[in-house]
Amino acid sequence: MSGSSKSFVKSVTVLFTGTVIAQVVTYLLSPVISRQFDPEQSAYLGLFLRITTLGAALATARLELAFPLQKNDHHAFGIYRFSMRFSIGLSLAALVLLGIYSWIDFTTLHDLFFLLSLPLGIFLMAFYNQGNSWALRKEDYKIMANSSLALSVSTNLLKVFFGLFSGSFLWLIGATILGYFTSCITYFRTFRKNRRDAVLTFRSKRTKALIASNSDLYKYNLPHVFIDLARDLLLASVIWNLYGKMEYGSYDHAFRMLKLPIVFIGGAIGQVFFRKSTQLIHENKPVFPLALKVVLILGGLSIIPFALVAFFGQDLFAVVFGDRWAEAGKMAAIMVPWLLLNFLSSSISYIPVLMNRQRTFFWLNLAGTLGLIAVVSIPYWGNPEMGFYTLLQWLSISQTCFLAIILGWMLYIVKKERVKQ
Repeated sequence: MSGSSKSFVKSVTVLFTGTVIAQVVTYLLSPVISRQFDPEQSAYLGLFLRITTLGAALATARLELAFPLQKNDHHAFGIYRFSMRFSIGLSLAALVLLGIYSWIDFTTLHDLFFLLSLPLGIFLMAFYNQGNSWALRKEDYKIMANSSLALSVSTNLLKVFFGLFSGSFLWLIGATILGYFTSCITYFRTFRKNRRDAVLTFRSKRTKALIASNSDLYKYNLPHVFIDLARDLLLASVIWNLYGKMEYGSYDHAFRMLKLPIVFIGGAIGQVFFRKSTQLIHENKPVFPLALKVVLILGGLSIIPFALVAFFGQDLFAVVFGDRWAEAGKMAAIMVPWLLLNFLSSSISYIPVLMNRQRTFFWLNLAGTLGLIAVVSIPYWGNPEMGFYTLLQWLSISQTCFLAIILGWMLYIVKKERVKQ
């Protein structure tokens, strides 16, 4: 085994261990939480997470991806400071706008707290992403693993604890916010420590030049991510309004349970892949062998668990999460091909950034989004009587085909094309 391969395996092992434990904690406590909160209350958490994830992407302008790419630490931290200021400004702007909206169109205290929790969630999620990227640059995988573990443990334990008081969805959101705050504590300390030794300010000419040199991130990568996340939000809106909160809550629970491997394992491996690929590029070495290895290993590891959900999803969810979540298991079984390919492609999703192909990736993603819009429009324009499960089957088929194309394209470009130095 080469030195690069050994380094990759060691890095993945450190980060993988923490993220797997985090995922195990989530799975172990989910059956308790699902018996404390019903699908309708879970629906509000799903909506909160989709809005804040979208807001966090906007708040960083995707500049956190530039941290590991810089050769100089001072340059990377200059971008970090700029990104941090930008996220604070956008979060405060969101707070003001939502506060004005709440004052004009006030409904209930629950709705008010939900709206005002969004800016805080956006800022914490944005800073978590920024802290992760800085730790990735420094190859401090232990901190990343501990932060991931802190997020999972604190969030889920707080959900269990708050569930003892009442079943309000606000407890779910509060636990999520506190979980992100806990996971960000180490990143706050690291940021303050580096700030004392910083050479560049967020206003300096050099920082502005660095931001401009990474313009593809906010010109193409940000719109790409925005479209991707807005697509999820659009789908949530369609299910919520057309089929109801209960259906959306079940769908969201199924989606989140299947996507946990993507968030923890796929995300962790993807981050290490990004850093190691950057080093290979600087050394003018091929990235394709590493990319192919990642996809094949994850594919082998995921076959059995995803197959179990595909064949026994309804019964598994009923036993594990309670009878009222059986429908979520039925939905999960339909979404297996979709989420499996999402899992595989997410692990190498940094390839368009590495290969300077973000513009092409943007147009491909736009095409996929238009396809999803066409599918979710069927109940409105083509078949108003279409049942939810029929719609979900069409969604799963269309997204599976789209992700298969994306996965094949990423492997193709990393094999055939040289990086623009």
